[in-house]
Amino acid sequence: MKKIRWGIVGPGFIANKFADALSNVDDAVLFAVSSTNVSKAEDFARIHNIPKVFETYEQMAISDEIDAVYISTIHPFHKPSAEIFIKNKKHVLCEKPLCVNANEARKLQSLAKENNVFLMEAMWTAFLPAIECAKKLVSDGVIGEVKSTRASFCYRMEPSEDPKLFDNSLAGGSLLDVGVYGLYFSSLFSKGKPECISSVSRVENGVDLQMEVLLRYPSNVLSLVSSAIDLEKEEDAVIYGTEGMITIPHFYRADTLYVKKGDSQKCIEKPFLGNGFEEEIIHFTECVNNNLSQSPIHPLEKSIEILEIMDEIRKNDGIIYADSDN
Repeated sequence: MKKIRWGIVGPGFIANKFADALSNVDDAVLFAVSSTNVSKAEDFARIHNIPKVFETYEQMAISDEIDAVYISTIHPFHKPSAEIFIKNKKHVLCEKPLCVNANEARKLQSLAKENNVFLMEAMWTAFLPAIECAKKLVSDGVIGEVKSTRASFCYRMEPSEDPKLFDNSLAGGSLLDVGVYGLYFSSLFSKGKPECISSVSRVENGVDLQMEVLLRYPSNVLSLVSSAIDLEKEEDAVIYGTEGMITIPHFYRADTLYVKKGDSQKCIEKPFLGNGFEEEIIHFTECVNNNLSQSPIHPLEKSIEILEIMDEIRKNDGIIYADSDN
């Protein structure tokens, strides 16, 4: 396969994890980094031995030494950043959520199609072996017919530690930060789009600190999704079937499943490569080298579907991102 030459856009915390993972993938090479803060990009380049630092996104976008970019900027900047690279025929892997709302994502989808480039949301959970295992167990009928799911991703963060999470103008809050993982998980085991969405949230200064979402799907599956950024709770997911249940600790970075049927319980270990990002990078590389327009595992329609759900939740709870929803 052709070796993909990568650039990183937005060298923040999560980009460090991506850069580390990229070094473990044979068909990928990290060539450049770019940031609105040039000194930050230079520091990042030194840490990860990156040959090139671009002072602007536009300079990176027109470079013929870059095939694809990983975008890990703050949520509201995903769309404008991605547009620059898509228009210059670069393939794009963009951190979740792909955009702040579904309308933005549809525009990116159209732009990618127009420019014949591969665009995918970096929902790394989708590519973990444990999640693939859970999907197969369900499709094989191991726990019978799925009736309900639950997914919880909650943690405690102080505003001083990560101010953007608590800033409405930067699309902060638990829903877009970690709730998106639970909504994605619930969609995997429920046929069709939800018929009913109910939510309740604890909001301060236009930011949801905690949220509980209940969804009913056409298959009559009920799903509960919990998220929080100022509260420590469980971080697990459960799939409840008519003949058993599957519990996945830390489901968003899963490497273990527990299958319970009656009084018996079986532990299944499914470790991921490296830090877990390798799986999505390998998949992205395969898609690009095979000239695919969409990921067969995590297509853009799935990303848009989740954004539509989040749009509905925010509408229900009166959460408006003034700088993005107009």
